[in-house]
Amino acid sequence: MRRLALLLLLATLVRVAGAEPAPQAPGFDPAKLAAVPERMQEFVARGEIAGAVTLVGRHGQVVQLTAVGQADLASGRAWGLGFQVVKEPQGVTASLSPGTFGHGGAYATQSWGDPQRDLIYILLIQRAGLPNGDASEMRGAFQQAATDALAR
Repeated sequence: MRRLALLLLLATLVRVAGAEPAPQAPGFDPAKLAAVPERMQEFVARGEIAGAVTLVGRHGQVVQLTAVGQADLASGRAWGLGFQVVKEPQGVTASLSPGTFGHGGAYATQSWGDPQRDLIYILLIQRAGLPNGDASEMRGAFQQAATDALAR
């Protein structure tokens, strides 16, 4: 079941992210489209933002989908269509594989899929006032314990 859920989620992401760009669509100048990620990268380079995902669409067609930078500069995570993607496991993501994707909620609930290990981590809690649930020791300990238990 967990493989099916992960595959459905990945198939949805790949379908959107892998859609053929249509820069020749009426009203889009390919040179101006190419400038969008370049401009976002300038903001990243100056340290004004950690990263950005841009999607340009028209009439239900994905014209361009790009990501630059990271979700935040210190975490080694990037953004991928609304999900954070682990690029370099470190800190709270140390027990996860590169390519693991997920997101934390406002009250520290977490859901992360690790396609390399065929695991989905779900931490269902409701903790108001827990500072930065994405980087909490609780999350790191949960992921490490689950990884260790399932590796046996």
